[in-house]
Amino acid sequence: MSPQGKPAIQAEPGSVVPEAQSAGEAADSIVEHVQWAVSAWPQIDPEVEGIVSRVDKIDRYLKNAFRASLGQAGLTKEEWKVILALSRGVRSHGWLCRDLDVSTGAMTNRLDKLEDRGLIKRAPDPEDRRGVLLELTDGGRARLEEYIDAGASKEIELLSGLSLAEKRDLNALLSKLLGSLQQREPDPRC
Repeated sequence: MSPQGKPAIQAEPGSVVPEAQSAGEAADSIVEHVQWAVSAWPQIDPEVEGIVSRVDKIDRYLKNAFRASLGQAGLTKEEWKVILALSRGVRSHGWLCRDLDVSTGAMTNRLDKLEDRGLIKRAPDPEDRRGVLLELTDGGRARLEEYIDAGASKEIELLSGLSLAEKRDLNALLSKLLGSLQQREPDPRC
């Protein structure tokens, strides 16, 4: 029984809390958390808890790097999303709102700021008198390239602790996990 009186769910046979690392490998900061969680709630599968906790911690490192790279390029996350969407071609205001899941008012504010900074330009939509088409300017493309350079460099640095073979193995496992999640429910919008 768990501390809350619920029946304990046992981990798969052979599942262990990853406390003992092979020679030369340092234990990460999640090991202690997993040991504590499993001792407090025996129904927790230590392998699942380790994966979930590590993915969360890695996500924080990646998001911090993302924000730093955006700052280097002088962009906010919201501006970057618009610029990235427009890097694929000319888009309408409505298309951007739907694709980025943003209200028309919020999108208009973003577009006004980007246009004022010379990163995008608006043109009348020849197929819709009320519509506007949006595209990146050369300055917008340069700003996106600046972010991509900074971001790619930082991501390579963050993953430098893995060999090429390990990166491929990790990609394969993450792809398998993501595929199984996407079969169960639609992609979350966040």
